[in-house]
Amino acid sequence: MGILLVAAEVPVSERSIIERVLTHYVIRVHEVATYKLAIEDLARDRFSIVLLYAFNADGDIGVTDAIRIMKQIVPELLIVAVSDEKPFESEKELRCSGLYYYLTRPFTDRELSEALSGAIETQTRRKAR
Repeated sequence: MGILLVAAEVPVSERSIIERVLTHYVIRVHEVATYKLAIEDLARDRFSIVLLYAFNADGDIGVTDAIRIMKQIVPELLIVAVSDEKPFESEKELRCSGLYYYLTRPFTDRELSEALSGAIETQTRRKAR
């Protein structure tokens, strides 16, 4: 199982949480900066989970479209999104596009850890069937 981290930048404190969770589960991570690169990588290497940190993709495709395309490539993909954005309509649209979990700042270390751990454990159970 692998995780694709889509991030232009991840705050140091949050990166340490992510690294701690991934180390605990012995999960490999591949990092890209844009949705377009994420989609290309998913087409080549079927990641099980995407941790989506990039909401300002600098001319890239929109986040909702990116999520839909990712889910078309890997239907069982779990996508955890982390954002500063809180508009209800945006969150509703993202969830309808196939998002597994939407985490908005501010959040606790525990919330980030639980969201990521939950996705990993869900995919682990799926693969065990």
